[in-house]
Amino acid sequence: MHNNQSQLPDDEIDLFELASILWARKKTIVAITALFTALAVIYVLFIASPTYRVQSVLRPATLKNLEILNSSNIIKISPARALYNVGAMLDSYDARLRFFKENKNLFEPLRNSEESLEQSFERFNERAFEVTRPEEKTPEIGTIDFVRISLEYPQNIDGVAVINKFVEFALNEEKNLIKEDFEAILNNKINLLDRQLIALRTQYQADKEAKIIQIQEQDTLKKALLLDELEAVRTELKRNKSNRLEELQEAINIAESLGIHKPTLPTQLGRNLTETLNFYVDFSNQKAPLYFMGTEALKAEYEALQNRENDDFTSRRITEIEKELQLLEENRQIEMLLARENEDLFITEQAELKKQLALLENTHVDFDNLEIVRIDQIAHTPYRPIKPNKKLIVAVAFLLGGMLGVFIALIQSMVAKRRATPLSS
Repeated sequence: MHNNQSQLPDDEIDLFELASILWARKKTIVAITALFTALAVIYVLFIASPTYRVQSVLRPATLKNLEILNSSNIIKISPARALYNVGAMLDSYDARLRFFKENKNLFEPLRNSEESLEQSFERFNERAFEVTRPEEKTPEIGTIDFVRISLEYPQNIDGVAVINKFVEFALNEEKNLIKEDFEAILNNKINLLDRQLIALRTQYQADKEAKIIQIQEQDTLKKALLLDELEAVRTELKRNKSNRLEELQEAINIAESLGIHKPTLPTQLGRNLTETLNFYVDFSNQKAPLYFMGTEALKAEYEALQNRENDDFTSRRITEIEKELQLLEENRQIEMLLARENEDLFITEQAELKKQLALLENTHVDFDNLEIVRIDQIAHTPYRPIKPNKKLIVAVAFLLGGMLGVFIALIQSMVAKRRATPLSS
């Protein structure tokens, strides 16, 4: 009974006995610890591929660097907006893929014959690049003060060249975008002014043609009125001539009945009549009748009127009408309008448009030397890799080896103790 109680396990841990067991098995513990430590040293020195990290920092450009662009009044961009856009370009998957394709020689060590170009890039891109920039909701106010791009890369890659060339690539891409926008807006403004000038010239031609037609219409109307008036005057002259002939014929008849062959005065005729008729008529206070001209004069006038072919010379108004009709044959104002050689001089609005067009056509920005952001830090060759951490790996391997050695030593001790203890009946 006593023996059975003495063989019962004790729940308390005997530290002295534990230390004795570990000391007795110290070679095993040291061997395992040394093995793990040696494996860690071999791994960090000969197996593990070192990983390096480089970075480049960009900051906003000064206002004077963008003044040549903003002063053109074509496109305006603030330093904060330019930095924001460059940061977006650095973070763009498409931009990175195009850089990867254009610089295959830099990434050749990463290529795998079983992978496509895009697959190799995807494998590298998902863990290599990192862009850091402050959160910014409204870049226009200028609170973005930096953009940082970093790259983790293996030893067989020239990471410094990759990051610096990629930054240069992103800057050129962003400048090209700005240049394209600038040229597009500039060309649109020039084309708009050209269209306005064409519209002014077209309007001028239309106005000139309308004015010529209006003048011609006025001349035609005036000519028609003058011709109507000429016809009316000539008709009146014919009527007057006919009336005069009848008046002369009547006077001739009276003169023949009175025996007046020569022109005479009414008073003289009155005296001749009183000598035979004992009375005379006094016409001194009134106009003498036409028959006093005598038959000879009256018949001469009558024959002259009958033989007259054209009565125009008797009317002063006909002379005036013919003069006005002659002036209407050639309108000097129309000749002046048609004879204009440089018609642009007569378009008043064109001078200002040409001035604006000349300014736009001579607007030039040197995008090659345009500094849209300032490179505050370029990538430099790192002093040491960030991975693997050799000291940490060796230390962890040493601790794990020691712990595993202690565990194995305890297991061996328990197995040996169980073998040494006889089985109960």
